[in-house]
Amino acid sequence: MYGGSIQADLGNYGWQLPWADYGVNFLVGFEVRNDDLDSRPDEISQVPGGGFTGVGGATLAVKGEVDVDEFYTEVEVPVLSDATFAKELTLRGQYRHGEYDAFGNNTPNSFSTDAYGGSLAWEPIESLRLRGQFQRAVRAPNVIDMFTGQNTNLPNLSPAGTNANGVQLFDPCASDAPIATLAACQNTGVTAAQFGTILDVISGQTQSLTGGNPNLNPEEADTVTFGLVWTGIENLSASVDYFNIQVKNAISAGIPAQTTLDECLASGNPTFCNLIQRSSTGSLAAGTFGVGFQQTNVNIASLSTKGLDFQVLYDFDFGNQHFNLDYAATYLDSQQTVPFPGASPIKCSGKFGNNCDVVPEYRHRLVATWNTPWSVDVSATWRYFSETTNDNANETLERTLDTVNYLDLAASWYLMDDTITIHGSILNLTQTDPPIFSGAGPALGNGNTYPTIFDTSTAFFASVKYRF
Repeated sequence: MYGGSIQADLGNYGWQLPWADYGVNFLVGFEVRNDDLDSRPDEISQVPGGGFTGVGGATLAVKGEVDVDEFYTEVEVPVLSDATFAKELTLRGQYRHGEYDAFGNNTPNSFSTDAYGGSLAWEPIESLRLRGQFQRAVRAPNVIDMFTGQNTNLPNLSPAGTNANGVQLFDPCASDAPIATLAACQNTGVTAAQFGTILDVISGQTQSLTGGNPNLNPEEADTVTFGLVWTGIENLSASVDYFNIQVKNAISAGIPAQTTLDECLASGNPTFCNLIQRSSTGSLAAGTFGVGFQQTNVNIASLSTKGLDFQVLYDFDFGNQHFNLDYAATYLDSQQTVPFPGASPIKCSGKFGNNCDVVPEYRHRLVATWNTPWSVDVSATWRYFSETTNDNANETLERTLDTVNYLDLAASWYLMDDTITIHGSILNLTQTDPPIFSGAGPALGNGNTYPTIFDTSTAFFASVKYRF
């Protein structure tokens, strides 16, 4: 397997314009980037069903590249300074435009992106600073999103009901006595000539196409934050910030076939109807390549999250020793996903399992550091994750994952005027076991827990850094 990335930044250029005398800063830049990937799994890994690899499905080849040309600019304008109720009032703005050309699997794709933002910082008095910002962010689809090989799967449709002849149908538009009306079936691609002659899906088994989608578009996110920083006590600063993030056109791994069919029949919404391909005779039965449902990656999901971030920094002396404390925490008011338009939101704050990974409602990190007089800094870190409950109300085994606490230790020794630094750390010193959930699975779950979130063992690290 080969993967590579080439990036060239042609520089940031600032001009000393007349308004620089007023403290206005301006920057403009241009960037050229190339990302390419050529992944070639062995033949056993590409066998549907996983072969002998144990991964549960075929690992397909991925080959493609993305070329990017980007222009960006930033500006900072000090509106007021040392004025009454405005020790500082500063306005900042950013803009970035990108042109993308992608190619893979003999298919091209081109699109552009626009990211921008603005922020305002206001310091009415010396010990209080208020801040707020709006940002439009983008995530362009990458090579894997667009050019992962496509598979044919065999999803099942649920029984739709019994027709006038007493026959159980899976496709409401099938048989000589369809359950659905002609108008509803035409939404799904049925012609008037086909209506009443269509072969039903045999044993409920239809067909779908999964994998990458070369026609994807960029995801977009709007972020609003506002908060304050207070420094009213010597050596102490505290901040709190509210955040609200909304993501649209999020890339999702496709809509279930049954949902696509039901929504298309009911509404005629092209979001769903465009994902259905019937055969030349109108059937959705498996057997002919391309017939069935498109379940490749699509820009269809939306995500949102909001909450509060806290931070407190405090430096103090005890005797002739110096210490500092750093507390950072997040309270998650809500986190939800809408997998496709019209679907019920999946609410995950404080939950795990079912449609959620592990999403603690509250988590923090508290670092206490002792700056010893021997050129050694010693730190202890307390990491905390609040209890979560199972999103599946019918779960009978693991209803909750208990609160998790970790203790980490670290030390850094500075030698020869900081020319050499020797560092060592221990994560999860108390050997706390991770919470167990038998249903933990991809993307974040593995081995009956969530190793991307919780520590599965005690880990040791050491490093030596030489500065010259």
